[in-house]
Amino acid sequence: MNDKAKPSGFTMIELLITLVIIMMIVSAVYSTYFVTAASVQKCREKLIHTQQGRSLLAKMSHQLRSLYTPPSGSTASESAEDISRKDESSEEIPSCLTGAADDREGIILQMLTSANLFHEKDMPCGIWNVKYKYLPDQDALFYSQRPLTARPEHERRQENWLPLAKNLTSIHLQFYNGERWQSKWNFESHGLPEAVRIDITLKGEQTQSPTFSTVTDISGCRPTLQKVIHQPG
Repeated sequence: MNDKAKPSGFTMIELLITLVIIMMIVSAVYSTYFVTAASVQKCREKLIHTQQGRSLLAKMSHQLRSLYTPPSGSTASESAEDISRKDESSEEIPSCLTGAADDREGIILQMLTSANLFHEKDMPCGIWNVKYKYLPDQDALFYSQRPLTARPEHERRQENWLPLAKNLTSIHLQFYNGERWQSKWNFESHGLPEAVRIDITLKGEQTQSPTFSTVTDISGCRPTLQKVIHQPG
């Protein structure tokens, strides 16, 4: 027999087909992986945004519901003076509630409240003067709290601002006076608002920038909250 032995191994065409099939499989696997990873990142960012947004709104609402207001028949300064035991060296009594959207220092909210966010050592429960400051260039909200008590001059000049929220692209407060919403408020001239609305927008990297809103009832009248919560801001 003169039959020649067939060559062993793969031909060039078979190798090329095999490589193409392997590349298609690897491409499909990696595409699925990257799509899944992107989805996980989006879900994680949404979860972080939801936790941050709800936490911030809950803290601010809690302090607004715990506002210190003067007893009937007395002014805010007189009542706060009694609580703080004001003497000659103590500071000027702040307003019970002030809201300003265009404050030069970025302070958008100031109030007297019995709810403090950060407990300080050796400090009894009482009334706290708290402030919220928003800096758009930093996308950050800062917080300051001081007890409403007489303190030395050097302590009164200190303002310890703590970062409360980052990646905050906007925050808007509106105050309901019983008829309409207002962007500014001063307790000394308007008294207490019936409700306060807070809208915040967080910066999104993987998703759209989410917005969270809440309406806090200040008057203690539930129908008032139901009335204003459906009205446009």
